[in-house]
Amino acid sequence: MRRLATWTASLCIVVLSGCGSDPGVSPGPIAAGSWSRASAGLAGSGVYTSVLVTDRVMLAGTDRDGLFRSSDGGATWTSATTPAHVHAVPGLGAHGRTLFAGTDSAGVLRSTDDGTTWAPTVSQPPVDDADSFVLVGDSLYAGIFGGGVCRTTDDGATWQTPAATWASLIVYTVTARGRTVIAGTAGGIYRSTDGGVNWARVHGQNSDLCFAVTVVDTVFYANLWGAGLLRSTNDGATWQLTPGQPGDTRVSVLAHASATVFAGTIDGLYASSDGGATWTLNASLPVHTDALALSFSGNTGLLGTTRGLFRSSDGGITWSAVPTQPLNQAVQWIGSAGSTVLAQLENSGVHRSASSGAAWTLPPSQPGFSIITSSAALQGSVLVSTLGMGIARTDDEGEHWYWTGTQPGDSWNCGALLLVGDTLVAGTSAGVYRSINRGMNWTPATTPPTNLSMHGLVTAGRALVAGTEGGIFRSTDNGRTWTAAPTQPAETHVRALVAIDTTLVARTDGGLSRSVDGGRTWAVPGTPPTDPVVLSLAVSGRTFYTGTSSRGVFQSTDGGATWTALGSGRLATLPVRSLAVQPGTLYAGTAREGVWKYPL
Repeated sequence: MRRLATWTASLCIVVLSGCGSDPGVSPGPIAAGSWSRASAGLAGSGVYTSVLVTDRVMLAGTDRDGLFRSSDGGATWTSATTPAHVHAVPGLGAHGRTLFAGTDSAGVLRSTDDGTTWAPTVSQPPVDDADSFVLVGDSLYAGIFGGGVCRTTDDGATWQTPAATWASLIVYTVTARGRTVIAGTAGGIYRSTDGGVNWARVHGQNSDLCFAVTVVDTVFYANLWGAGLLRSTNDGATWQLTPGQPGDTRVSVLAHASATVFAGTIDGLYASSDGGATWTLNASLPVHTDALALSFSGNTGLLGTTRGLFRSSDGGITWSAVPTQPLNQAVQWIGSAGSTVLAQLENSGVHRSASSGAAWTLPPSQPGFSIITSSAALQGSVLVSTLGMGIARTDDEGEHWYWTGTQPGDSWNCGALLLVGDTLVAGTSAGVYRSINRGMNWTPATTPPTNLSMHGLVTAGRALVAGTEGGIFRSTDNGRTWTAAPTQPAETHVRALVAIDTTLVARTDGGLSRSVDGGRTWAVPGTPPTDPVVLSLAVSGRTFYTGTSSRGVFQSTDGGATWTALGSGRLATLPVRSLAVQPGTLYAGTAREGVWKYPL
């Protein structure tokens, strides 16, 4: 599925660049205890650009993380063995027991063992970028991005290429019935009546993008992006708008189960069982689920989205997230609201768990997809600060979210939030602001840190301490005025800040730094974590915790002077982006594998 490559603005990709320490170095003493994964039902945040369901296996191709397979109906997933340089898998298809995958860098791959292992086909289409496949009889057609439509009748041993005039056609999707082949392209809808050798444009113009086509019995369906859903009842010769239209005509995929046609859009999945006269938005999926890929085998369906994989066992009537997402449960932030754990995933919103991570739900009300930076509890509510969308509030432990009235300083970039008594203090890209009415109105600090984005706010005794991109600042009048700390950390770009009384730990671009005098002076720990790349910080009681880029979580019980690895196992190898504490439990949000928890 090529739509996301066509509009790169649709994706916000976070890249963690690490500093790799020697993997052979011992992590040092390890605190007793073990981490367990707490991600059941947590929707994935991976982007799934192709899916395939057969009577034996499910396959899911991603935009950057390769190919995954499930042999138990989507309950569990494993990575398929493909050439090492395969990242994007935009197309999947099947010819009997032989499976095909179109890739971004290895051409067309073929598998004869239900998708466990893959190798390039004996010969390759002239352009190695197949976006879609369709089988008609013994002919497998491949829609090629920049290579037209190619056909094989011998499982890829040889390929028939289109006539030279059509050999460079940008094809996003293909479907066929008999000798008639319909292609959705970067310039409208094309049709071939001789098995893909010669082509003619039958609808649209050079600028009309067609990402989706399908055929149900004798009726072809296609969509021109944003212009409407079309159908043809004369073998694709002419096209008319369907009598009714989905609520969103930005259609990325069309598929069918029996006589029901499904249209996957940016806004969700629509269905029509009356030939396109009426369309219904599926209510079992999260609101605004961007549906990119869809496949059915009988009543079993698999849906690929920007929020992970969903499956259906009733012909697409109801959908649920697969129990364990195959990849990219990328947690950007984790926090708590009362007894509920909250986790924000890339491209997937803020999930909530009222069962200590045993099960997760994605409420329809969301504060947007901007990255949450911090939170503060206030009179039964929880407020979160974000980068790009200001401050949001929930009054029911994450079930519903609302934006606060006026954003501090009209700045939508808020890096830190702190409750001091009944006063909210917000550190933004426009300075420091204070609110005494739950964030409805804000007053600027008299002497704020000048032109410095703030990434951390804590109380240290009677002072407030702020970590900014230009060092440490302190306030002794509840955030009204600020002065730079007399002695700064060796690296002054502070990314996060936590405190126990007057002992502070700062995460900087140069690693950890600590202060034992309320942020006035700073020094590096005597025994820092063995992974110097620190991603997150948290506090519980008298203990500091830090999440690292490749060695899990470390703890310090002596004010940040020395650090030891916390627990062992899989988490000890993962990047931990975010940490949160609830009574008796430490939660870790990872960059790829969802939420983990550790008993305290």
